[in-house]
Amino acid sequence: MTHSGFPERIKWLFCGLLTAAPFLVVAEDAKNAKPEWELGIGIGGQALPAYRGSDEYQLRLAPFPLVNYNGDFLKADDEGIRGEFFADNRFELNVSAELSLAQDDDDDTLRRGMPELLPTFELGPDLVVNLSGDTVREGWALHLPVRTVVASDFSEIDYIGWVANPHIAFRQKGYIGNWDVVAQAGLLYGSERYHDYFYEVAPAFETADRQRFNASSGYSGSVFRVGLRQRVDRLWMGGSLRFDYLGGATFEDSPLVESTSSVTLTFGIGWYLSKIGSAD
Repeated sequence: MTHSGFPERIKWLFCGLLTAAPFLVVAEDAKNAKPEWELGIGIGGQALPAYRGSDEYQLRLAPFPLVNYNGDFLKADDEGIRGEFFADNRFELNVSAELSLAQDDDDDTLRRGMPELLPTFELGPDLVVNLSGDTVREGWALHLPVRTVVASDFSEIDYIGWVANPHIAFRQKGYIGNWDVVAQAGLLYGSERYHDYFYEVAPAFETADRQRFNASSGYSGSVFRVGLRQRVDRLWMGGSLRFDYLGGATFEDSPLVESTSSVTLTFGIGWYLSKIGSAD
């Protein structure tokens, strides 16, 4: 199936939102604050592979919104935007989302002639268990997210399976000087349909250098991530480093996998402009 091109202005909007995801932060006093918006703008970038398993890297630079919000249900923090169904000092059940951009297929030699990869959107429940600290947002916590995944360029929406990412997370404010630290280590699992979307080589696209391959469901590799962020008055700055390892993944033998390891660097700086609402 051939997909139409992703509109350039929409692509840049998605790029800004994707870059913003690691920079969304939650209000400091979640227990006592009334719902409050604090808005700003920043500039950020990512150096990342075209897709997990690719040796071809891309650099994306884009403006991003800084959003600080703590409502009764809707929250925004370093993991993105989520809705909390239940939360106490030991457990939290929320709905979380994640966005991934499509690559520039014209620059990818391995996928040349194949259908383009569209931006994907993930949505699903995340059960968080507090392993230490006063709340699930401090110290060590276990996350058990499972998300359904769709790919879309706005002209169509395709369901492409599900993913799961059980992981351990560590959070601590002012852990290194005035820098807040967020670290994660976990595993990835996906459905056959999800793996096929990225790594299948159908007979119609088989070449002398690209053998036919059909992926299966199961283990998708491991992910390690560490991030630093700091706010000084209205100034915000931060960055993160992510390491992916695909050794043992069910699709490791796909001809579309060039490398079993990759690194993604995200960085940004921003300025808060306005505040809407007030805290007690």
